[in-house]
Amino acid sequence: MKDIFIFGWIVLIAVEPIWSLSDERLKSLINALNDTEPRFRAEAADELGALGPNAKSAVPALMRALTDGNSSVRTRVARALGLIGATSEPAIPEMIKALHDESEYVSMREACAEALAKISPADPVVIQALEDSIHSKSSSVRAASVRSLGALGPTAGTSFPKIRKALDDKDYSVRAQAVKAISKVMQKPEITMPIFVDELSDNYAVRREAAFALGQLGPMAKGAIPSLTKALTEEQSKDGRPAAGWAISEALARIGGDAIPELIQLLRHRDATVRVWAVYALGKMGSGAEGALPQIVELNKDKSKAVRERAREAIERIHSHTRRNREDNDLLWMKQ
Repeated sequence: MKDIFIFGWIVLIAVEPIWSLSDERLKSLINALNDTEPRFRAEAADELGALGPNAKSAVPALMRALTDGNSSVRTRVARALGLIGATSEPAIPEMIKALHDESEYVSMREACAEALAKISPADPVVIQALEDSIHSKSSSVRAASVRSLGALGPTAGTSFPKIRKALDDKDYSVRAQAVKAISKVMQKPEITMPIFVDELSDNYAVRREAAFALGQLGPMAKGAIPSLTKALTEEQSKDGRPAAGWAISEALARIGGDAIPELIQLLRHRDATVRVWAVYALGKMGSGAEGALPQIVELNKDKSKAVRERAREAIERIHSHTRRNREDNDLLWMKQ
């Protein structure tokens, strides 16, 4: 018993200073928000944010720091409040004010948009504030507002019409965020799929998000297969910017078996890059694309090294998935 008693005291002695130091550290970080050096104030805000809800006692001090004279400090304070979460709710009015202030630094306004969505995601006041800032003069703020509405998911379903209108924004980054947000706030494929298909003809960043969104719909997006394959064949000639081909081929792979006939046709396309994307999509389907193996094997003779390499990878992937499926079936049969 004596040993246990002593061990208990050892544990108590070890644990007690840790809790005391934690409390002291929190106090020192709160005090550092008033440091004369902006860098230290900003670092204190970062550390408080990293503590998340455990830093809830710092909210009053962080709220005061939202009006700090240094924009970098204000930005990092807004982020910290967002990371702390629901306890930061009293800061919402001040953050909305900053979000709508066209004279405020863009980074601060972006941070406020993202933080508001984290602090009170179901608050109609927050949703309205984010909708209003879609009309900001700053494209970065417009994009951040749309992105933040998207982060709310179906909770922001009533914002769908305004997010959809952002697809007409003159800035492609806003349009790309709008596509992404629509995929999160609107859960009706019969409404969203035609929108995503239309956006396959936009700038490369928008096309990429549209393809990702269609891929998330999986087999439900089979009606988009002709548009996706058409976009894949036209991808090289657009914008002179990084291609969205990988995203499009991923989408076709996620749609699955219904896309196989058109992908097989693309294996004979004159453009080697299109052939690469097509065989990559088939490989991603695994055993589901077993019926396309003869056509894929033919690509081992392709004049393009990239096509030959992707073909070998696809063959191996399809074979390994097929073997695994057969092994799983054998195990199931043995259990029965």
